[in-house]
Amino acid sequence: MSIVAERPVIPQVAGRADVGERADVAVSAGLAEEIERQEQEDDARGFEPEPEPQERVRVRDRSGERSRAERDRVRPAVTAGVPENALLTSSYTEPVRVSLRAVADEPLSAQDAVLVGELFALHAKRLVRYVWLRLDRFGDGPLAEDLAQEVWLGVSRPGGLELLREVEPQDAFGILAGRAKWMIARHFRLRSNRDERLVRVADGDDSADAALERTAHRAPAAVPAEPVAGELPAHWQEALELLEPKLREIVHLRFELAMSYRAIGARLELSQCAVTKRLKRAIAQLRPVASGGEVAVPVKSDPFPDGWETVVDVLPEVWRAIVRLRAEGLTNSQIAARVGRSPVTVSNVTAQSVRRLVEALRAAGRDAELPKRPAVSEPPEGWEAVADRLPELHRAVVALRAQGVPTAEVAARLGLKSDSYIRALWREGCARLHAAVQA
Repeated sequence: MSIVAERPVIPQVAGRADVGERADVAVSAGLAEEIERQEQEDDARGFEPEPEPQERVRVRDRSGERSRAERDRVRPAVTAGVPENALLTSSYTEPVRVSLRAVADEPLSAQDAVLVGELFALHAKRLVRYVWLRLDRFGDGPLAEDLAQEVWLGVSRPGGLELLREVEPQDAFGILAGRAKWMIARHFRLRSNRDERLVRVADGDDSADAALERTAHRAPAAVPAEPVAGELPAHWQEALELLEPKLREIVHLRFELAMSYRAIGARLELSQCAVTKRLKRAIAQLRPVASGGEVAVPVKSDPFPDGWETVVDVLPEVWRAIVRLRAEGLTNSQIAARVGRSPVTVSNVTAQSVRRLVEALRAAGRDAELPKRPAVSEPPEGWEAVADRLPELHRAVVALRAQGVPTAEVAARLGLKSDSYIRALWREGCARLHAAVQA
Protein backbone atom coordinates (compact mmCIF):
# COMPACT_ATOMS: atom_id res chain seq x y z
CA MET A 1 0.00 0.00 0.00
CA SER A 2 1.12 3.45 -0.73
CA ILE A 3 1.34 6.04 2.04
CA VAL A 4 -0.74 8.40 -0.07
CA ALA A 5 -2.92 6.27 -2.33
CA GLU A 6 -5.60 4.02 -0.95
CA ARG A 7 -5.22 1.45 -3.75
CA PRO A 8 -2.09 -0.56 -4.53
CA VAL A 9 0.33 1.09 -6.90
CA ILE A 10 0.96 -1.06 -9.94
CA PRO A 11 4.37 -0.43 -11.51
CA GLN A 12 4.11 0.56 -15.14
CA VAL A 13 6.19 -1.54 -17.47
CA ALA A 14 7.81 0.21 -20.37
CA GLY A 15 6.24 -0.90 -23.65
CA ARG A 16 2.97 -0.83 -25.41
CA ALA A 17 -0.06 -1.95 -23.43
CA ASP A 18 -1.57 -3.62 -26.45
CA VAL A 19 1.45 -5.90 -26.89
CA GLY A 20 0.68 -9.32 -25.59
CA GLU A 21 4.20 -10.34 -24.97
CA ARG A 22 6.02 -9.06 -21.86
CA ALA A 23 8.52 -6.32 -22.62
CA ASP A 24 11.90 -6.47 -20.96
CA VAL A 25 13.06 -3.29 -19.29
CA ALA A 26 16.42 -2.42 -20.75
CA VAL A 27 18.79 -0.36 -18.70
CA SER A 28 20.94 2.04 -20.59
CA ALA A 29 24.50 0.80 -20.88
CA GLY A 30 25.87 4.33 -20.75
CA LEU A 31 24.12 5.11 -17.44
CA ALA A 32 25.46 1.91 -15.85
CA GLU A 33 29.00 2.75 -16.89
CA GLU A 34 28.70 6.30 -15.46
CA ILE A 35 27.51 5.01 -12.09
CA GLU A 36 30.33 2.49 -11.93
CA ARG A 37 32.93 5.16 -12.76
CA GLN A 38 31.69 7.51 -9.99
CA GLU A 39 31.81 4.69 -7.44
CA GLN A 40 35.43 3.95 -8.37
CA GLU A 41 36.40 7.62 -7.96
CA ASP A 42 34.74 7.74 -4.54
CA ASP A 43 36.64 4.63 -3.46
CA ALA A 44 39.91 6.16 -4.65
CA ARG A 45 39.41 9.44 -2.72
CA GLY A 46 38.58 7.63 0.52
CA PHE A 47 36.89 9.26 3.56
CA GLU A 48 36.33 13.02 3.43
CA PRO A 49 35.10 15.01 6.49
CA GLU A 50 32.02 17.10 6.09
CA PRO A 51 32.61 20.84 5.78
CA GLU A 52 32.01 22.89 8.98
CA PRO A 53 29.01 25.24 8.91
CA GLN A 54 29.97 28.85 8.40
CA GLU A 55 28.91 31.45 10.97
CA ARG A 56 26.57 34.18 9.91
CA VAL A 57 28.19 37.58 9.99
CA ARG A 58 25.87 40.16 11.47
CA VAL A 59 26.31 43.60 10.04
CA ARG A 60 25.10 46.34 12.40
CA ASP A 61 23.05 49.04 10.82
CA ARG A 62 24.81 52.28 11.72
CA SER A 63 22.88 54.50 9.36
CA GLY A 64 21.12 56.23 12.25
CA GLU A 65 24.31 56.92 14.27
CA ARG A 66 26.56 59.90 14.02
CA SER A 67 29.83 59.51 12.21
CA ARG A 68 33.19 60.19 13.85
CA ALA A 69 33.43 63.48 12.01
CA GLU A 70 30.08 64.56 13.42
CA ARG A 71 31.16 63.58 16.94
CA ASP A 72 34.38 65.56 16.51
CA ARG A 73 32.32 68.64 15.69
CA VAL A 74 30.36 68.14 18.93
CA ARG A 75 33.48 67.97 21.14
CA PRO A 76 34.23 71.73 21.30
CA ALA A 77 30.67 72.51 22.38
CA VAL A 78 30.79 69.86 25.10
CA THR A 79 34.15 71.08 26.37
CA ALA A 80 32.95 74.68 26.40
CA GLY A 81 29.97 73.77 28.57
CA VAL A 82 32.14 72.28 31.34
CA PRO A 83 33.15 74.60 34.24
CA GLU A 84 36.73 75.79 34.26
CA ASN A 85 37.58 74.08 37.54
CA ALA A 86 36.24 70.70 36.39
CA LEU A 87 38.66 67.88 35.62
CA LEU A 88 38.47 66.82 31.96
CA THR A 89 39.29 63.27 30.99
CA SER A 90 41.07 62.28 27.80
CA SER A 91 37.66 61.73 26.21
CA TYR A 92 37.22 65.50 25.99
CA THR A 93 40.71 66.54 24.96
CA GLU A 94 42.08 63.74 22.79
CA PRO A 95 40.65 63.10 19.30
CA VAL A 96 40.61 59.32 19.83
CA ARG A 97 37.01 58.99 21.01
CA VAL A 98 34.23 61.07 22.51
CA SER A 99 32.47 60.52 25.82
CA LEU A 100 29.58 62.79 26.74
CA ARG A 101 29.80 62.00 30.47
CA ALA A 102 30.12 65.32 32.31
CA VAL A 103 32.07 63.89 35.24
CA ALA A 104 35.10 65.29 37.02
CA ASP A 105 37.32 62.19 37.25
CA GLU A 106 40.19 61.84 39.66
CA PRO A 107 42.00 58.58 38.93
CA LEU A 108 43.24 56.40 41.76
CA SER A 109 46.91 55.94 42.33
CA ALA A 110 48.41 52.58 41.47
CA GLN A 111 48.69 51.61 45.15
CA ASP A 112 45.08 52.60 45.90
CA ALA A 113 43.84 50.78 42.80
CA VAL A 114 45.52 47.58 43.99
CA LEU A 115 43.95 48.00 47.45
CA VAL A 116 40.47 48.58 46.00
CA GLY A 117 40.83 45.53 43.77
CA GLU A 118 41.89 43.38 46.71
CA LEU A 119 38.98 44.61 48.83
CA PHE A 120 36.53 43.99 46.00
CA ALA A 121 37.80 40.46 45.45
CA LEU A 122 37.47 39.66 49.16
CA HIS A 123 34.17 41.30 50.08
CA ALA A 124 32.12 42.06 46.92
CA LYS A 125 29.78 39.06 47.03
CA ARG A 126 29.47 39.15 50.79
CA LEU A 127 28.56 42.86 50.71
CA VAL A 128 25.75 42.25 48.20
CA ARG A 129 24.33 39.46 50.37
CA TYR A 130 24.58 41.69 53.44
CA VAL A 131 22.70 44.54 51.75
CA TRP A 132 20.07 42.13 50.47
CA LEU A 133 19.48 40.80 53.99
CA ARG A 134 19.32 44.34 55.40
CA LEU A 135 16.63 45.24 52.88
CA ASP A 136 14.53 42.40 54.36
CA ARG A 137 12.35 42.08 51.27
CA PHE A 138 12.42 39.46 48.55
CA GLY A 139 12.87 40.60 45.00
CA ASP A 140 15.30 43.41 45.86
CA GLY A 141 18.34 41.77 44.34
CA PRO A 142 18.92 44.52 41.76
CA LEU A 143 18.54 47.20 44.44
CA ALA A 144 21.04 45.39 46.67
CA GLU A 145 23.54 45.27 43.82
CA ASP A 146 23.00 48.97 43.08
CA LEU A 147 23.53 50.00 46.70
CA ALA A 148 26.61 47.79 47.00
CA GLN A 149 27.96 49.42 43.85
CA GLU A 150 27.40 52.84 45.44
CA VAL A 151 29.51 51.69 48.38
CA TRP A 152 32.37 50.72 46.08
CA LEU A 153 32.06 54.02 44.23
CA GLY A 154 32.39 55.81 47.56
CA VAL A 155 35.47 53.74 48.35
CA SER A 156 37.04 54.77 45.04
CA ARG A 157 36.36 58.48 45.55
CA PRO A 158 38.90 60.79 47.22
CA GLY A 159 39.05 60.09 50.94
CA GLY A 160 37.18 56.81 50.69
CA LEU A 161 40.18 54.70 51.69
CA GLU A 162 41.25 56.62 54.80
CA LEU A 163 39.79 54.17 57.34
CA LEU A 164 40.33 51.13 55.14
CA ARG A 165 44.10 51.70 55.04
CA GLU A 166 44.28 51.32 58.82
CA VAL A 167 43.01 47.72 58.85
CA GLU A 168 43.97 44.56 57.06
CA PRO A 169 41.98 43.89 53.85
CA GLN A 170 40.47 40.70 55.25
CA ASP A 171 39.21 42.64 58.32
CA ALA A 172 37.67 45.56 56.41
CA PHE A 173 34.16 44.18 56.02
CA GLY A 174 32.93 45.95 59.16
CA ILE A 175 33.74 49.35 57.67
CA LEU A 176 32.11 48.42 54.37
CA ALA A 177 29.01 47.14 56.17
CA GLY A 178 28.71 50.41 58.08
CA ARG A 179 28.83 52.39 54.85
CA ALA A 180 26.27 50.02 53.33
CA LYS A 181 23.85 50.64 56.23
CA TRP A 182 24.23 54.39 55.75
CA MET A 183 23.64 53.98 52.01
CA ILE A 184 20.44 51.98 52.63
CA ALA A 185 19.12 54.58 55.06
CA ARG A 186 19.99 57.38 52.66
CA HIS A 187 18.20 55.64 49.79
CA PHE A 188 14.91 55.20 51.64
CA ARG A 189 15.12 58.63 53.29
CA LEU A 190 15.49 60.38 49.95
CA ARG A 191 12.71 58.33 48.40
CA SER A 192 10.38 59.07 51.30
CA ASN A 193 11.21 62.77 51.21
CA ARG A 194 10.42 62.91 47.50
CA ASP A 195 7.05 61.32 48.18
CA GLU A 196 6.29 63.58 51.15
CA ARG A 197 7.00 66.80 49.26
CA LEU A 198 3.95 66.24 47.07
CA VAL A 199 1.57 67.62 49.68
CA ARG A 200 -0.85 69.48 47.45
CA VAL A 201 -0.85 70.63 43.86
CA ALA A 202 -1.49 74.07 42.46
CA ASP A 203 -4.94 73.40 40.96
CA GLY A 204 -7.33 71.77 43.39
CA ASP A 205 -9.87 70.98 40.64
CA ASP A 206 -7.56 68.50 38.92
CA SER A 207 -7.90 64.81 39.50
CA ALA A 208 -5.19 62.87 41.30
CA ASP A 209 -4.04 61.19 38.08
CA ALA A 210 -3.72 64.50 36.27
CA ALA A 211 -1.83 66.03 39.19
CA LEU A 212 0.66 63.16 39.34
CA GLU A 213 1.09 63.25 35.58
CA ARG A 214 1.93 66.95 35.62
CA THR A 215 4.24 66.54 38.58
CA ALA A 216 6.10 63.68 36.92
CA HIS A 217 7.09 65.94 34.01
CA ARG A 218 8.33 68.68 36.36
CA ALA A 219 6.72 71.38 34.28
CA PRO A 220 6.58 74.91 35.76
CA ALA A 221 2.85 74.51 36.39
CA ALA A 222 3.43 71.18 38.12
CA VAL A 223 5.32 72.58 41.10
CA PRO A 224 3.42 71.66 44.28
CA ALA A 225 1.82 74.67 45.89
CA GLU A 226 2.41 75.57 49.50
CA PRO A 227 -0.28 74.18 51.82
CA VAL A 228 -2.72 76.76 53.07
CA ALA A 229 -2.49 77.38 56.80
CA GLY A 230 -5.60 77.43 58.90
CA GLU A 231 -6.57 80.28 61.18
CA LEU A 232 -5.70 79.91 64.86
CA PRO A 233 -7.50 81.62 67.74
CA ALA A 234 -6.00 84.88 68.96
CA HIS A 235 -4.68 83.54 72.27
CA TRP A 236 -2.87 80.73 70.45
CA GLN A 237 -1.33 83.20 68.02
CA GLU A 238 -0.04 85.27 70.94
CA ALA A 239 1.30 82.15 72.62
CA LEU A 240 3.18 81.09 69.49
CA GLU A 241 4.89 84.47 69.30
CA LEU A 242 6.52 83.77 72.67
CA LEU A 243 8.19 80.58 71.47
CA GLU A 244 11.68 80.39 70.05
CA PRO A 245 11.73 80.87 66.26
CA LYS A 246 12.89 77.30 65.58
CA LEU A 247 10.12 75.87 67.78
CA ARG A 248 7.50 78.21 66.36
CA GLU A 249 8.36 77.17 62.80
CA ILE A 250 8.01 73.47 63.59
CA VAL A 251 4.65 74.04 65.30
CA HIS A 252 3.49 75.99 62.25
CA LEU A 253 4.53 73.25 59.82
CA ARG A 254 3.14 70.42 61.91
CA PHE A 255 -0.20 71.73 63.16
CA GLU A 256 -1.12 74.50 60.73
CA LEU A 257 0.18 72.95 57.50
CA ALA A 258 -0.32 69.31 58.57
CA MET A 259 3.11 68.21 57.34
CA SER A 260 4.66 64.95 58.51
CA TYR A 261 7.82 64.72 60.60
CA ARG A 262 9.76 63.46 57.60
CA ALA A 263 8.63 66.31 55.38
CA ILE A 264 9.45 68.86 58.09
CA GLY A 265 12.93 67.39 58.46
CA ALA A 266 13.51 67.54 54.71
CA ARG A 267 12.40 71.16 54.61
CA LEU A 268 14.44 72.34 57.61
CA GLU A 269 17.39 69.99 56.95
CA LEU A 270 16.89 68.23 60.28
CA SER A 271 16.64 64.59 61.21
CA GLN A 272 13.28 63.15 62.13
CA CYS A 273 14.52 62.64 65.70
CA ALA A 274 15.47 66.34 66.02
CA VAL A 275 12.05 67.39 64.73
CA THR A 276 10.35 65.14 67.29
CA LYS A 277 12.39 66.53 70.20
CA ARG A 278 11.78 70.15 69.26
CA LEU A 279 8.08 69.54 68.82
CA LYS A 280 7.89 67.95 72.27
CA ARG A 281 9.57 71.01 73.79
CA ALA A 282 7.10 73.29 72.05
CA ILE A 283 4.11 71.23 73.21
CA ALA A 284 5.39 71.25 76.80
CA GLN A 285 5.62 75.05 76.73
CA LEU A 286 2.19 75.44 75.11
CA ARG A 287 0.36 72.95 77.34
CA PRO A 288 -0.64 75.57 80.01
CA VAL A 289 -2.31 77.67 77.29
CA ALA A 290 -4.95 74.98 76.78
CA SER A 291 -6.20 75.58 80.33
CA GLY A 292 -6.08 79.38 80.09
CA GLY A 293 -2.58 79.84 81.49
CA GLU A 294 0.57 81.44 80.14
CA VAL A 295 3.24 79.92 77.97
CA ALA A 296 5.78 78.08 80.11
CA VAL A 297 8.82 79.60 78.42
CA PRO A 298 11.95 78.59 80.36
CA VAL A 299 13.80 81.60 81.74
CA LYS A 300 17.55 81.22 81.60
CA SER A 301 19.39 82.94 84.39
CA ASP A 302 22.71 84.63 83.92
CA PRO A 303 25.32 81.86 84.26
CA PHE A 304 28.11 84.26 85.27
CA PRO A 305 28.82 85.44 88.83
CA ASP A 306 28.27 89.03 89.95
CA GLY A 307 31.11 91.35 88.98
CA TRP A 308 32.45 89.13 86.22
CA GLU A 309 33.03 92.19 83.99
CA THR A 310 35.90 93.33 86.22
CA VAL A 311 37.95 90.14 85.76
CA VAL A 312 36.93 89.12 82.25
CA ASP A 313 40.40 90.07 80.96
CA VAL A 314 41.83 86.86 82.44
CA LEU A 315 40.12 84.92 79.65
CA PRO A 316 41.50 84.46 76.13
CA GLU A 317 40.19 86.77 73.43
CA VAL A 318 37.81 84.26 71.84
CA TRP A 319 36.50 83.25 75.26
CA ARG A 320 35.83 86.89 76.14
CA ALA A 321 33.81 87.31 72.94
CA ILE A 322 31.77 84.20 73.73
CA VAL A 323 31.13 85.34 77.31
CA ARG A 324 29.94 88.79 76.22
CA LEU A 325 27.62 87.33 73.58
CA ARG A 326 26.29 84.82 76.09
CA ALA A 327 25.62 87.61 78.58
CA GLU A 328 23.58 89.42 75.92
CA GLY A 329 21.22 86.44 75.81
CA LEU A 330 22.32 84.83 72.56
CA THR A 331 21.97 81.07 72.21
CA ASN A 332 24.87 78.72 71.65
CA SER A 333 23.93 78.29 67.98
CA GLN A 334 23.83 82.05 67.40
CA ILE A 335 27.17 82.54 69.14
CA ALA A 336 28.70 79.67 67.16
CA ALA A 337 27.63 81.30 63.89
CA ARG A 338 29.30 84.58 64.89
CA VAL A 339 32.61 83.29 66.24
CA GLY A 340 33.02 80.39 63.81
CA ARG A 341 32.86 77.59 66.38
CA SER A 342 30.48 74.71 66.94
CA PRO A 343 27.62 74.99 69.48
CA VAL A 344 29.22 72.25 71.57
CA THR A 345 32.47 74.22 71.74
CA VAL A 346 30.57 77.35 72.77
CA SER A 347 28.82 75.44 75.56
CA ASN A 348 32.10 74.00 76.86
CA VAL A 349 33.85 77.37 76.70
CA THR A 350 30.99 78.98 78.64
CA ALA A 351 31.22 76.42 81.44
CA GLN A 352 35.01 76.75 81.70
CA SER A 353 34.78 80.55 81.61
CA VAL A 354 32.41 80.55 84.59
CA ARG A 355 34.89 78.55 86.65
CA ARG A 356 37.80 80.80 85.70
CA LEU A 357 35.83 83.94 86.49
CA VAL A 358 34.88 82.60 89.91
CA GLU A 359 38.52 81.75 90.64
CA ALA A 360 39.62 85.22 89.50
CA LEU A 361 37.05 86.91 91.77
CA ARG A 362 38.14 84.82 94.74
CA ALA A 363 41.78 85.65 94.05
CA ALA A 364 40.82 89.34 94.10
CA GLY A 365 39.35 88.91 97.60
CA ARG A 366 35.71 88.92 96.61
CA ASP A 367 33.13 86.31 97.55
CA ALA A 368 32.00 84.40 94.49
CA GLU A 369 30.28 81.08 94.04
CA LEU A 370 29.35 79.04 91.06
CA PRO A 371 25.80 79.88 89.96
CA LYS A 372 23.30 77.19 90.79
CA ARG A 373 21.52 75.70 87.85
CA PRO A 374 17.78 76.29 88.12
CA ALA A 375 15.64 73.21 88.47
CA VAL A 376 14.28 71.89 85.24
CA SER A 377 10.81 71.58 86.76
CA GLU A 378 9.23 71.68 90.18
CA PRO A 379 5.74 70.76 91.31
CA PRO A 380 3.52 73.80 92.00
CA GLU A 381 2.25 74.80 95.40
CA GLY A 382 -0.75 72.79 96.46
CA TRP A 383 0.01 69.97 94.06
CA GLU A 384 -1.09 67.39 96.61
CA ALA A 385 -4.73 68.41 96.05
CA VAL A 386 -4.59 67.45 92.37
CA ALA A 387 -2.08 64.59 92.59
CA ASP A 388 -4.84 62.03 92.08
CA ARG A 389 -5.16 63.21 88.47
CA LEU A 390 -1.75 61.76 87.69
CA PRO A 391 -1.18 58.15 86.66
CA GLU A 392 0.00 55.91 89.47
CA LEU A 393 3.63 55.73 88.33
CA HIS A 394 3.85 59.50 87.78
CA ARG A 395 2.31 60.14 91.20
CA ALA A 396 4.82 57.85 92.93
CA VAL A 397 7.78 59.48 91.20
CA VAL A 398 6.60 63.01 92.02
CA ALA A 399 5.93 62.11 95.65
CA LEU A 400 9.39 60.60 96.15
CA ARG A 401 11.26 63.32 94.29
CA ALA A 402 9.38 66.04 96.19
CA GLN A 403 10.72 64.49 99.42
CA GLY A 404 14.28 64.90 98.13
CA VAL A 405 14.88 61.26 97.25
CA PRO A 406 17.62 60.98 94.59
CA THR A 407 16.71 59.74 91.15
CA ALA A 408 18.72 56.52 91.47
CA GLU A 409 17.02 55.63 94.76
CA VAL A 410 13.59 56.37 93.25
CA ALA A 411 14.39 53.97 90.42
CA ALA A 412 15.48 51.31 92.90
CA ARG A 413 12.33 51.67 95.01
CA LEU A 414 10.03 51.45 92.00
CA GLY A 415 11.93 48.57 90.40
CA LEU A 416 13.09 50.60 87.40
CA LYS A 417 16.59 50.54 85.95
CA SER A 418 16.70 53.77 83.94
CA ASP A 419 17.42 57.07 85.71
CA SER A 420 16.57 59.00 82.55
CA TYR A 421 13.11 57.42 82.54
CA ILE A 422 12.57 58.59 86.13
CA ARG A 423 13.60 62.14 85.18
CA ALA A 424 11.22 62.08 82.21
CA LEU A 425 8.35 60.95 84.46
CA TRP A 426 9.25 63.69 86.95
CA ARG A 427 9.18 66.44 84.33
CA GLU A 428 5.98 65.19 82.75
CA GLY A 429 4.28 64.83 86.13
CA CYS A 430 5.24 68.37 87.14
CA ALA A 431 3.94 69.75 83.85
CA ARG A 432 0.61 67.97 84.35
CA LEU A 433 0.35 69.27 87.91
CA HIS A 434 0.96 72.85 86.75
CA ALA A 435 -1.81 72.49 84.18
CA ALA A 436 -4.16 70.93 86.75
CA VAL A 437 -3.54 73.67 89.33
CA GLN A 438 -4.07 76.46 86.79
CA ALA A 439 -7.28 74.81 85.62
